Amino acid sequence: MSWKKKDVIVSKVGTGEVKHIEVSQEDTAKDILTSVGASSSMVLASDPQRAKVFGSDEVLWDFLEDGMELYVAPPTPVGC
Repeated sequence: MSWKKKDVIVSKVGTGEVKHIEVSQEDTAKDILTSVGASSSMVLASDPQRAKVFGSDEVLWDFLEDGMELYVAPPTPVGC
């Protein structure tokens, strides 16, 4: 069995903090948040401008590419 990894960049919105991490085929959004030291109330997004937020149990392997940047941010309420 091959244990592949993808290298991604995770930026914490509003802090300027950036971390490079390796993601495995089983890693969920929650695993990635934990690996960068984000609090459990934070969300992981592919694009903070388009509001694509990953569910905490969502496995991201098929979505990710080497060198891709993800964003950690506090949840933002939508609508009223």
